[in-house]
Amino acid sequence: MAERLKALDELGEEFERVASTPTSRRARPRRVLVLAVALVILAAAVALAATGVLTGEPVSNPPGVRFTPTTGVGTPLAGSAHLLDLRVPDPSGGAPWGMRTVRTTRGMGCAQIGRLVGGRLGVLGQDGAFSADGRFHEIPTTVLSQAECRQSDGAGHVFLAVSYQGMPASALPAGCAARPAPSTPSHPICPAQDERIIYYGLLGPHARSVIYDDDRGHTVTARTSGPDGAYLVVLRPSARHPARGYFAPGTSPASGLKSVLYRDGRVCRIRSPRALGGAKACPLIGYIAPRARRLTSAELAVPVHVTVAGTRLRISFRARVAADAHSYYIVTARPEHIRVCGFSASGGPVARDIASGEVVHDTLSIPSQCRGAIHVSVVLHQQRGQPDQLPFSGLPDHDPRVGTATVEVG
Repeated sequence: MAERLKALDELGEEFERVASTPTSRRARPRRVLVLAVALVILAAAVALAATGVLTGEPVSNPPGVRFTPTTGVGTPLAGSAHLLDLRVPDPSGGAPWGMRTVRTTRGMGCAQIGRLVGGRLGVLGQDGAFSADGRFHEIPTTVLSQAECRQSDGAGHVFLAVSYQGMPASALPAGCAARPAPSTPSHPICPAQDERIIYYGLLGPHARSVIYDDDRGHTVTARTSGPDGAYLVVLRPSARHPARGYFAPGTSPASGLKSVLYRDGRVCRIRSPRALGGAKACPLIGYIAPRARRLTSAELAVPVHVTVAGTRLRISFRARVAADAHSYYIVTARPEHIRVCGFSASGGPVARDIASGEVVHDTLSIPSQCRGAIHVSVVLHQQRGQPDQLPFSGLPDHDPRVGTATVEVG
């Protein structure tokens, strides 16, 4: 630590000497810039070392998980990452919890949570994470597998709410599992003292504060942070409120919080899931529907082609309208004989950017025993009055139809 501080002082003295030494107009700014960058890097290292926590390799996306600018949630936009001023103590002490927001190339807004060390967001090497090396591992903004993302509304705001019952204290969900035991024996169980109940999300631009009960039963009021109304609650499980070992994402909190207060004085009181009729989520106050003309089936209609290749249906059609993360095509297959085929419906979204006039190809799998006619339909889902509860989770029931086709299998 002392050596790093000494190096920082020496580099600062060199920076001042170079900045004040006459030299050519071309050479001087470049050398000063190099020294300035070196100062910033060394200062960051010294600040991290001051925490007494050693650093290890950064968190990465799981093997085989790849993000691209035009598919899925997209990739982070340069300069869009913003570390919020939320600093939430951990029940056992140590590094506090924090949150960062990131915008993506496909109009998504994402929230990342983790432990904060030296002003950086990451995970701790414990609870099965990084072989329990005791080090701090930063989460790069590019690691969207550690983020919860939603489509932004018409004003660019994002609404999301997550209930995590049994997050490891390391902040890395893949490290260990909360009780009940996982389906794979090789996955370790989190130590009971290292299980956390976490509620976090983005409540929109009008949210002012949230009210909840802490793990001692005391009522707490916490102000939201940032332009999207971010909140973060970290609790220790108890006999009254055990960690059930599940993850529940959505667009609005339906449990965990007691109420949400808004800037205009409105209050949303969140009904308990145990109440008659179950939980009731807060309305999305401040949500603005994306500006898009409602299209009709007549404007979208094109032939849909289906071929059978073993246990796969290969579907293709020429899109008359471009698609993105807010307006995307959904392909569905329904068998005529459900009992024979062993499924009632199969399908999903085409989660990538599509240009007008582009030929779209999609593939669906069917059980090998399936026989008879299968009806395939394609619709265009447009996000309007309410955002999808999860990215690309729209239902095709009320969307304008692109086309249909029927194919015989078996």
